[in-house]
Amino acid sequence: MPSTTTFALPYPALSSAPNVPQDLQLLAAAIDLLLTPVLTTTTASIGTVSSGFTVNDVRAITLLGGRLIFLDLYLSNTAAITVTSGNMTDTTVFTLVSALWPSHYTSFVWGNGSVGGEGNVISTSGEVSLRAASDSIAAGTNIRISTAYLRNP
Repeated sequence: MPSTTTFALPYPALSSAPNVPQDLQLLAAAIDLLLTPVLTTTTASIGTVSSGFTVNDVRAITLLGGRLIFLDLYLSNTAAITVTSGNMTDTTVFTLVSALWPSHYTSFVWGNGSVGGEGNVISTSGEVSLRAASDSIAAGTNIRISTAYLRNP
């Protein structure tokens, strides 16, 4: 049975004998598989934590054959990050495995309950970086990053 290029959804060939119930069952099973979330919680399966940070918890949930990704990183920094004149040095905190790289530059907000800021995921390297903060970040601070993005297969 032929299938679509992007999501491999089956459909009957023009020369196939009509069997609507079977064709619908095959299509429904393929759609079920695409919409079933895949949860990954092992750091090594998601990426590598950067020097100066430790992992408290990591989660990546993928849908649509890995094309839609929900990423949650819960990290702690081991050294203070200083904000000067309302800005901080871009700080890479984690690098994703290539299967989780976004298809485009992706921004996110991060925080710890009192300090927050903006960050990004670089599509060409999978680097997750903090780019801006409302205040300096003391050593031992828990940092939560949550984002959702699309990726090309």
